[in-house]
Amino acid sequence: MFARPFALIAAFTMLLGVGLAHQQPAPKDAPKAPAVPEGEIDAVGKQAAALESQLAKTASSTKEGAELQLKLIDLYHEHGRPFGLVRTATAFIGLHSTHPRHKDAMLKLIDGLLVTGRNKELIATSRQFLQRNPADPACANVERWLAVLLRRAGDSAGVASVQEAHWKRLGAVPEGWRSGRDALMTYLAINNAETLAKAGAVGEEMLDKLPAGPTATVAGWYAVDAHERLYFENQLIELPALRSALSARAAQAGAPRKLLLQADGAVRAARLSELAALAGAAPDLVYWLMFLCRALR
Repeated sequence: MFARPFALIAAFTMLLGVGLAHQQPAPKDAPKAPAVPEGEIDAVGKQAAALESQLAKTASSTKEGAELQLKLIDLYHEHGRPFGLVRTATAFIGLHSTHPRHKDAMLKLIDGLLVTGRNKELIATSRQFLQRNPADPACANVERWLAVLLRRAGDSAGVASVQEAHWKRLGAVPEGWRSGRDALMTYLAINNAETLAKAGAVGEEMLDKLPAGPTATVAGWYAVDAHERLYFENQLIELPALRSALSARAAQAGAPRKLLLQADGAVRAARLSELAALAGAAPDLVYWLMFLCRALR
């Protein structure tokens, strides 16, 4: 009478065993042995340690010391050891400023500073590189990074200066004129006597060097704004000549008329005072003066 229950129990046990076998987690792959056993130094580290040991026995300021430093700089740069690179390259460029490979060491130091995020040192080294090697092709890339870093640091005048240099370096190509435009707008935004003069110079240069078109036209107008120039009958005119021209118109009209000063945006109060004084000195002015200035933000 128990044959059927035992048969069912046996069948259930068999199915349970099969189910559990399917539910067992797959065995994990055996951990791979590290390329370098723990506690040991890899081949690059051993090579660097040997060079560092030789350098420690040699005066770093000597020719032999310079060659050892350069071997370390090349080794660290090639194999991505940024901290060793920064330490060694910083010492080298300070000790061997006239060495033929000084420029190469500076560029590798800049790479190391970028990787390690040492922005203050990177800004200083980049400026030093641009000053020492103004005509080097690598300067264009250094200027790109430097403008980004200075913007992050909130140095608007520094950004504009680098952008202006980038425009002068690249010229009328798209990246060049965009840098010139950005320099012009940044100088205008700072809005002091020095930066307005620089904005005017950049705008005039862009107008002169760019082919005729909207970009050159806008640059020219911004140059006019930066210099706060006056136009009379579509001709550039200085303040004394303007007064003479307006007085002549007054004499022709035979009756006094008002002088209208129209200023868009942040025209300097001193400039408006100059024009008001012009009207006060010649109350019989008969012409409408339009003084146009774009808003300086």
